[in-house]
Amino acid sequence: MTDNEFNRTARAWLEDGPTLISDRALQSALDEVHRTRQRPAWLPARRPRMFTPLRLAAAAVAIMLTVVGVNLLSGGGVGGLFGPTPTPSPTPIVMREGEPAPLDPGTYVTADPFRVRVTFTVPAEWQGNMGGPNAVFLSAPSKGDEVIFSLFEKVYSDPCHFEQGFLDPLPGPSTNDLATALTNLPGLQATTPADVTVAGYQGKQLTLTAPASFADCTQAEEGNFRLWELPLGAIYSMSEGQRDRVWILDVDGQRLVIQALEKVGQTADQRAQVDEILDSIRLAPGNPPTSSPS
Repeated sequence: MTDNEFNRTARAWLEDGPTLISDRALQSALDEVHRTRQRPAWLPARRPRMFTPLRLAAAAVAIMLTVVGVNLLSGGGVGGLFGPTPTPSPTPIVMREGEPAPLDPGTYVTADPFRVRVTFTVPAEWQGNMGGPNAVFLSAPSKGDEVIFSLFEKVYSDPCHFEQGFLDPLPGPSTNDLATALTNLPGLQATTPADVTVAGYQGKQLTLTAPASFADCTQAEEGNFRLWELPLGAIYSMSEGQRDRVWILDVDGQRLVIQALEKVGQTADQRAQVDEILDSIRLAPGNPPTSSPS
């Protein structure tokens, strides 16, 4: 075989070869393990008769975030956010139990059991944590910046008085149902939901602002303003004066909520870094859950 023939043969093999390392080897563990987020604004899944404050290493977690090219997922964006993503090398990054793991700068995609394939690019000094089928968390601890992906239905009827329980009935299944429910919560300032299209998927965008003081509120264990609860029991709450930019999207039947948290004192540079992550987001359907979450 001549050198040219050898080069052509090698090139053909490389072009036809695998471009994504499978996470199948981790699937059995991922299907068994769920974990809530390591931050004070989240409480873990409920236990009988009591809430327990969130602790580091609250539960074992196996996480697979695999670097892929965006040609594998849906494209498109709107309004200067959720823009084009560079195509990286197909190198997997695996994070295991314990604290949220630091992420090398690069592009990642969520693996099972999370029910939506979310592709995103992070800069330096960010970390990631996937808490089972209903939540993925990105944060820059030194700056307090956070981006959250979650799926939920239970919304507290009054975030200032969480003991009153959840909305009854709960919000319907559409993106508009959830946007309307959040907009109408007492004590929470919300912008009018606007129609958006993100990575080819339609939904609503709004901004939520917590009160500057919780002095008149029933104090939850974490001392914050409770908004909603995930299917496995983790509770999301806001701190005083916090602003959340929220996108509610229908990804082939999964109602995905994307949040960009703005704590009091966030600088323009910090917001710009968060926007870079939002610009990079791409979405695609994931595998449906094998059983109904508790």
